[in-house]
Amino acid sequence: MTKLAKEKDKSKGEMKIENDEEHLKQTKHKKRENQTIEKKDQIYLGTWNVRTTYVEGTLIRLTEIMEKYEIDILALQETKQLGNFVEEVGNYIFFNSGGEDRRLGTGFLINRSLKQEIVEFLPITNRLCKIRVRSKYRKLTLMNVHCPTEEKENEIKEKFYEMIEEEYDKTPKFDVKIILGDFNAKLGQEEIYRPAIGKYSKHEESNENGKKLIELATERNLRVVTTYFQHKDIYKGTWISPDNRTVNQIDHMVIESKHAKYIMNVRSLRGADVDIDHMLVRAKIKYRKPEHQESKRNKVIKYAVEKLNDENIRKEFQTKINKRISSNKEESVEDQWRQLEQMMKEGADMLLKDDSKADQGGWYDEECRRAVLEREESRMNMMKNNTKENQKLYREKRRKAKSTCRRKKREYIETEMENLENNYMRKQTRQFYKNIQYQRRLYQQNKILFCKDKNGQLVEGIEESLKRWSEYFRELLDGKSEETSENANDEGAFLNEAY
Repeated sequence: MTKLAKEKDKSKGEMKIENDEEHLKQTKHKKRENQTIEKKDQIYLGTWNVRTTYVEGTLIRLTEIMEKYEIDILALQETKQLGNFVEEVGNYIFFNSGGEDRRLGTGFLINRSLKQEIVEFLPITNRLCKIRVRSKYRKLTLMNVHCPTEEKENEIKEKFYEMIEEEYDKTPKFDVKIILGDFNAKLGQEEIYRPAIGKYSKHEESNENGKKLIELATERNLRVVTTYFQHKDIYKGTWISPDNRTVNQIDHMVIESKHAKYIMNVRSLRGADVDIDHMLVRAKIKYRKPEHQESKRNKVIKYAVEKLNDENIRKEFQTKINKRISSNKEESVEDQWRQLEQMMKEGADMLLKDDSKADQGGWYDEECRRAVLEREESRMNMMKNNTKENQKLYREKRRKAKSTCRRKKREYIETEMENLENNYMRKQTRQFYKNIQYQRRLYQQNKILFCKDKNGQLVEGIEESLKRWSEYFRELLDGKSEETSENANDEGAFLNEAY
């Protein structure tokens, strides 16, 4: 072979490699685009019996877990909060349906990005609540249930399932209806029940609660999707006994058979932990968000100026500004002013407030977070290798996490009380009352005021709600709207019963 022929072959090989690399880049780019498109058309839905949300740091930890596992809507059981209310928790909204005491309670934690899509929240009892969410083509109705345990009297269980059926039948016909929560129901692999429950249950036989759930599914043409997807047994269990030897699948999601195609996958997540015996169950569902016109209002940028009290941050801020000023070579006064304004904005980036994190008075810091993560890690080690040594380590980490959160909260309260006392003694009246108002706001539920407009859409905020009430009473007293008078309770109904 001649030298010229060898060079031709070499150039052809190089061109082929270049073409292959270009094709690989294009394929990766298209795959990334497809993944982005798919993510826009789906959301993650979860259900979890959290035992309580009243313990220090539990709600904050729940929002962190939702962010980690990309869960948009989480149905909670045993919230153990008083009454019915709606409150903001960082970048999430907490809807609670409770009773007069801190027993049971159900609710939802919803990502703030879905705030505009919430149609209504209906607190029914401390074992049952509903929420409707708007999608592009249909509305999604989620019914959160906490069924009585297997040991309860049959009459109590019958009444509860009758209540579920009654509320289910009240739901608008064309909604995509999903019932989810803690059913305390073990579903078996009996062949006769497979059209309703599939064949991938963790258990061989159904218990009494399981048979009641199957009966409900059969009568209403529903499908229990938690047992319809094939997974390893470790991803099926939803409750684990205190000795870590017994694992049951008792938390479920149920949907109409004709809408079962919207559910893409369901499994339990063992890594999520808030120091309880239940596991988080997550489902991936098809969902398209409605299109809204973007608001033209400029977003108000908030700066945490109090950070400048820290000497290190103050020095870093001054150094950053001085460097930019020394490098400024603009001659005209206007150019210098624009340059100085830009410098101040860039330098203030380190002072930006993070509104996405829950405001819990500043006591839940990195030490609390680290103690909680250590507890989760020890729990996972115990689940993988259930030895006495791992059990002992887990108990120690549990105690440490609980005591750390309590200590941090107590220290924070003592520090704030000292600051208030110092403000009073130094006659710093303005700062004194400002701190009092801040602390009072922290220990009151940050309730959101909701009511409905003429079209049945939610109106949020105190000003907008008062404006709507003003319009409603004007129409009512002037006698302009008979329909408003007849449906007074429906049109002006508050979601938050406290108001």
